[in-house]
Amino acid sequence: MRITKKHLLRLAIVIATLLILFSACSPAIQQIVLPTPEANKGHITGTILTVDGKPYSDYSVRLAEVYWQGEQGAYVLDESFSPGAISDKNGAFQVLNAPEGEYVLILGQAMQTYQAVTDANGILMRVTIKAGETVDIGTIKFDYVP
Repeated sequence: MRITKKHLLRLAIVIATLLILFSACSPAIQQIVLPTPEANKGHITGTILTVDGKPYSDYSVRLAEVYWQGEQGAYVLDESFSPGAISDKNGAFQVLNAPEGEYVLILGQAMQTYQAVTDANGILMRVTIKAGETVDIGTIKFDYVP
């Protein structure tokens, strides 16, 4: 059998049609690629939801640095310089290029109070950032009370 230009054109049309059909059937996968952290810095990503699963959208997510003296620790939120980000419509956030260290996650809104994020047992949400790494804290459900 001799392959003609007509056969090749038909084959190309069939392949293109199949590719279009398969791509329309596959779920959209959105992968976010973060830049490489700056020297001695790292990233933290996650999603923050209400206890009933609604996103905290347009909320300020801040990192308050933890300081230790022996067994006693304290965290400090510097409203001007503490690393932070704003959550998107789905409650997702990305704090980029935070200095290495241990932090407590803080949630708040402009002109409102900030509140430290805790788990279901009331334990503070602490995150350790290491140089060159991205920490994904996953999804946190939290009851923010302004």
